[in-house]
Amino acid sequence: MAKSVNIFVLNWNGRDLTLDCLASLEKVIYSNANIIVIDNGSRDDSVVSIKEQYPETAVQSGTDDTYKYDYEVTGSGAYLEWSDPPT
Repeated sequence: MAKSVNIFVLNWNGRDLTLDCLASLEKVIYSNANIIVIDNGSRDDSVVSIKEQYPETAVQSGTDDTYKYDYEVTGSGAYLEWSDPPT
C-alpha cells in the first residue's frame, strides 16, 4: 500500500487562487493523497465555493490559528506538504 500523503492548502480570502490550486491538485496521480484546505477565517465566499466545487476535499475553517490545530489533528500522514495558493 502506498504511504499516506497529506497536502495542506492554506487559504485566507483567496477563493480564485485556492480554486486554481485545487484544480491543479486534481491532476495528482497518487492513490493515497489527501487534500486538506485550511481556511483562516476568510470573509469572502471561499469556503462555500470550495465545498461546492470540491465536495471530496476536507475543509477546516476557523481563526488565524486554525492551521496550528489542524496540523496536529490531521497531520498523521507519512509525508506532509504545505501549499499556499500563490505557490
